Amino acid sequence: MNYKEHKFKYLGVMLLLIASILGLSYMYATNVMQQPTGENPDTSLLSVEQVESPDNRSVLSFENLTDEQQQEFQKALNASDQTAELPDPVELESIDNDRFYIEYEGTLYRFSFPVG
Repeated sequence: MNYKEHKFKYLGVMLLLIASILGLSYMYATNVMQQPTGENPDTSLLSVEQVESPDNRSVLSFENLTDEQQQEFQKALNASDQTAELPDPVELESIDNDRFYIEYEGTLYRFSFPVG
């Protein structure tokens, strides 16, 4: 094989390698971008909202929650939209959110689990 043939063969292999890398990168990027928040089957959304009165619901004190429940509540409360995506199982799901509000630092909060 002469020099020119060797050069073109090397160039062809390099172009094929670059095209493969670009193709795989594109497939990975589009797959990651297509999975919206809250649609991961291994996570749940937790949303908290400040309320004025208990509306015939019982009130749980933040201090009486487990450490895990407190962390979940604080993560949602500190999120910009007061909604957090949490890994399953979500410990706050063990509390009936139709019957209870959570009191945190003198403020009442409703919590819910919105679906994607």
